[in-house]
Amino acid sequence: MMQKRISAKIALLVTAVEIVSMAILYGIMSRKITRMLQDKSADDMTVIAKDRAELIETYIHGCCDYLDSYSKADEIVAVLQNPSPANIQRAREYTNKCADNSHDMEGLYAARWDTYVLAHNNPDSVDKTFRDAKGAQNLEAQIRQRSKPFCSGIVMAPVTKKMVIPVYAAVRDKNGEQIGFAGAAFMTNTLEQKLSALKNKNTPKSEYLLINAANNTFIFHSDSDLVGTVCSDPDILQMIQDYKYEATPDGKYTYSNDDMIASCHYIKSRNWYFIITDSKADVFKIVKTVRAEVLLICAVVAALTVLLFGFFVERMMKPLSAINNAIVRFKKNDFSEGHSISRYFARKDEFGTIANAVNELKTILQNQDKLFKEMFQVQTVGTVVTAASNGEIMLINKTALELYGFDPEAVKDKNLTVQDVRNQFTKEELEAMESQLQNAVNAKEGQELTFETSIHYADGRVGWLLTHTKRVTLSNDDHVVIYSVVDITAQKKMEINLQILSETDYLTSICNRRSGEFKISNALGEGKFGMFCLFDVNKFKFINDSFGHAVGDKVLVELAGVMKKSFRNSDILIRLGGDEFAVFAPGVQEQSNAMIAINRFMGNVEKIALPEMNGHKVTVSMGCVFVPAVEPFGAMYEKADSVMYECKKRGGNAHEFYKAQESREQ
Repeated sequence: MMQKRISAKIALLVTAVEIVSMAILYGIMSRKITRMLQDKSADDMTVIAKDRAELIETYIHGCCDYLDSYSKADEIVAVLQNPSPANIQRAREYTNKCADNSHDMEGLYAARWDTYVLAHNNPDSVDKTFRDAKGAQNLEAQIRQRSKPFCSGIVMAPVTKKMVIPVYAAVRDKNGEQIGFAGAAFMTNTLEQKLSALKNKNTPKSEYLLINAANNTFIFHSDSDLVGTVCSDPDILQMIQDYKYEATPDGKYTYSNDDMIASCHYIKSRNWYFIITDSKADVFKIVKTVRAEVLLICAVVAALTVLLFGFFVERMMKPLSAINNAIVRFKKNDFSEGHSISRYFARKDEFGTIANAVNELKTILQNQDKLFKEMFQVQTVGTVVTAASNGEIMLINKTALELYGFDPEAVKDKNLTVQDVRNQFTKEELEAMESQLQNAVNAKEGQELTFETSIHYADGRVGWLLTHTKRVTLSNDDHVVIYSVVDITAQKKMEINLQILSETDYLTSICNRRSGEFKISNALGEGKFGMFCLFDVNKFKFINDSFGHAVGDKVLVELAGVMKKSFRNSDILIRLGGDEFAVFAPGVQEQSNAMIAINRFMGNVEKIALPEMNGHKVTVSMGCVFVPAVEPFGAMYEKADSVMYECKKRGGNAHEFYKAQESREQ
């Protein structure tokens, strides 16, 4: 009878606790949802501001790209170099064609630095100077100091009275000299239509503003009369001021007052602020409904708490809570404070039976846990077990700690996290194995994966670890990932040493021909074009015959040292064979930059002085060729070799740049 009453009370208690817990949980979640909705509404405006700002930026980039293509056209370059009638006619025809192909174009032209227009899609604008001398000089200075086409803002066209986006770009000849400029004015109609079409359904009354950060003038406004005027709205000005100090690192900032909410995004490349504003009531209208629901839920929860918990908790929850707490600790392998349920061992009801059963279970689990931990820790293979859901470390043995660079004694009382282990690796190492770790978590049941990774220890050592992973499902349907880690540093060092030996010239310690050609091919495949130089030692046979091959080898070693000292770490240094060497310098595509490196190299060659050579100087002949596109190694070698041969006729330290056949014949 007692057992039945206890069972009934437990059932009633569980039911009451469940109802109250669900009500409280629902109330908490409602408040969180309310807060989340409010934050999300504000965040949505921030995202909208960013998206619209990026749309403007993309549109302006497109305008700049369009003008960039126009400024590089042969017709435009030719008319600024030689404004002959024929060139002017071709330039004007090309300008009209380009303008006709763009629906956004208000004006497209090419002009001299004094703003004298040579070609324009509007016939009434050609053969005219549209700025005075001072204005032309200011415009020229702006264009010359920009390496790329640029937009100066959004202004009103003086003739058509329409809002346009003016863009300017320098026109360069084949030597890169700025010989004039191209200009274009793109109408803002298309941009306005795109912005209007993207208005959020939840913020149909929102307004878009674009403000110049330099002087707070409107660049874009729904009221076109305000464009070009200084903003006088105190809320907008305050938001711009606050943005400078309160914006998040990724540029997010939301401003609100009693009636308005606004989000701002700074367009750094333009020094503009894009702002979206809306009524606070419209943006947060959903919050009112949620608040009313939350209020009702809170009232229900409060009533249930008073009626149910006040009657049952005090009398019934203490023994059940103690037993439950003991079970929770046992599940976490915490067998301390087991005596907290000893007071219930003598009871004859369900609590007594449960308490004794839990105590027996505790003894069994404690013994098994101790045996397992001892076996786990003495393994010579590093072992880590993590939860597949969140990556939390559940188990890690001493060997794994040592392999990951931890002192087992120093961390024995610390609950290591995955982040602690990740911190033992460099950023590059983490990036290299990130996909492997993700594959291990997402693997199928029982699937085993293997990967290698390097690790930089605190004492400066670099180790290599081989990791085997396996995803396992436990009896409670929890998923874990088991990592078995083995130290393969010695094996890896042997592999690396063998690879270095196979790629390095044994005498000079720079790339041999095979590895050098491979590295150059890879660089070109990645779009890293540059300069290829081929050189050899003048009268090297004389050096070998006169001073011996040992001295000849010293000359080659000295030259390799000069190469390392003269060129960048990113440049590819190669000994092709004998006294023949090569250098590939990615990114060096202009002769002015090339001469800096070549002069430095030649100067260092002149400093070579071997006592065994009795004052005889080492000189080299060098042929250089620019490689602006992917081409076979043999082709660039042949070009450089042809001009190197010409250098040898002059004697001494000499170099020559390869020129195309047509230029050489001229």
